[in-house]
This record gives sequence, C-alpha cells and structure tokens, in this order.
Amino acid sequence: MSRLSGGYQIGRQTRLCAATGRALATGEPCVAVLLEGEKSEAPLRLDYSVEAWASGARPPAERLIGHWRTVVHEGEKKSKPLLDDDALVDLFEQTGEGGGMEVAAGGEGASAGAAEQRLRLRYVVCLMLLRRRLLTQEGRKGRVLLVRHKGTARPPEGPALIEVVDPDVDEGTLLEILGQLEGFGGADGGGGAGGAGAGGGGEAERA
Repeated sequence: MSRLSGGYQIGRQTRLCAATGRALATGEPCVAVLLEGEKSEAPLRLDYSVEAWASGARPPAERLIGHWRTVVHEGEKKSKPLLDDDALVDLFEQTGEGGGMEVAAGGEGASAGAAEQRLRLRYVVCLMLLRRRLLTQEGRKGRVLLVRHKGTARPPEGPALIEVVDPDVDEGTLLEILGQLEGFGGADGGGGAGGAGAGGGGEAERA
C-alpha cells in the first residue's frame, strides 16, 4: 500500500498570489503549482498571478511536482475539471524526465519526496489522458504502461512509445486523486475513475 494513502489533497485554489499576496480576481488567468509538502505527505498547492510568474517568481525547484495555467473559478460548488486538455498534456510532459525543472533557472532537481510524488501524479495524469483519448495504450511491460499520443504513428514509423511507471498507489488514493483532478470529487470525479485501466483491465481504444 502506498505511503500516500488516505488524505491525499491536490488542493483547491488559494485565490491569492503566492509571490505578492495579491487577491486573484474571478476569471483572472493564473499559474497553479504543486509542491512537495514540508511537514505533510500531501502536496502543497500555490497559485501565482501571470505577471508574477512572468517576472520570474518561482517556488523552490527541489520541491516542485508540476504546474499548469488555469483561471480563477467563480466557485467550486459545481463539478468541473481542474485541468483542461492542454494543461493536462503539459503536466504530463512536465512530469516526465526532467519533471518541469525548467521553471526554475539553475534548479538542482527534485528531492526524493517530490520525485516520488511526481511519479504518482504522472501515472494519474496518464490515466486521465487515456480516458479523454488523448493518449492511446499500446500494452504493458510489467508495471510500465506503454502509450503514445493520439494521432502519432506506432513505431517504427512514429516515435518510441512513452513509458509510464505504474507506482505503488492503493486504489482509494488513486480514485481520490482522479476525483480531485476531474472535478473536486464531484459527479464526474470518482465514479468512473477506474475506467482508464488503473488495474490493467484492458487497453484504451486505439486511435
């Protein structure tokens, strides 16, 4: 069972810029960041205004898990995806090799804890992309999923398949993370989370 089981929180919008403390207005574009928690196993959520982010404001590189662009929502009573398709693909790329360290010039790479959480997040994001048919699963090698982006040719005509490690995450935690990313645990979040083959129960529809 994963040591991150139970109480895993991706985090709701803070509605405050982490760099300046300014309140972020409803509808305002911003950059959301996930960091390794200092005293908790759960990730820490921060939000940055676009201006602060563009000026170079960054979280500690060694604790960085991933980041994505979003807007400040009016409220979170309705179930809505935390990440749109473009942000989800971007986060998937970030959590691959290098893990988004480009956001911090001169960063020294992730700590062991941040790298472990990034591995879990990458797997969950992969499942979401499979559900949205933005990735296609081509098989497995043990605990490694073999996938390709929608519209790309299979090897050898296309690029090598992307390898995504299936980490040691218990089903309850997996469903919880999926629910939060899909809609803060709402109607579209938890009920069908296993549909992407979390337990390896069948490949996604091939494109």
